[in-house]
Amino acid sequence: MKKIFAFLSLTVVALYIMAEGYSSLTFTDAYGTSRSFSVTDLVITFDGDSMKAVNGDGSFTLPLADLAKMAFTDEPTAVENVTTNGAAVKVYSIEGLYMGEYQSYEDACAYLPQGLYILKSNGVTSKISVQ
Repeated sequence: MKKIFAFLSLTVVALYIMAEGYSSLTFTDAYGTSRSFSVTDLVITFDGDSMKAVNGDGSFTLPLADLAKMAFTDEPTAVENVTTNGAAVKVYSIEGLYMGEYQSYEDACAYLPQGLYILKSNGVTSKISVQ
C-alpha cells in the first residue's frame, strides 16, 4: 500500500512539474482523434474505466481503453473530428479573425474555403481542417 501511495504521489508531482509553463493538455484516442484543453482550472477524474476532463470551456469523457496519448503543449495543436449535435458554431481563422456564425458544423465546412480554423460550439473550442 505504501508503495502504491508513493508511486501515485510521485506521478502527481511529475505531472505538475511537466505542466509548468504549458497552456494545454492534449488527449489522443486510439482512433487518432485529438482534443486539447486549457490547463487553467483543468480537473481530471477517473470513474471506473473512463476518464473525464473538465475546465471552464467544457468537458470531455473518454474510456481509458481508448486513451492512446496524453501530452502537454504550449498551444492546442490538434486538428479534431468535431461533433456539435447540430448546434450553432462560431468560426475564427488561425490568425484570430472572426469568420462568422453558422447554423451547424456542416454548414461552416460547406461555406468556408479550404484551410485551418478555430471553431467554438457548446463551450468547447476545437481546431478543424476544411478540405
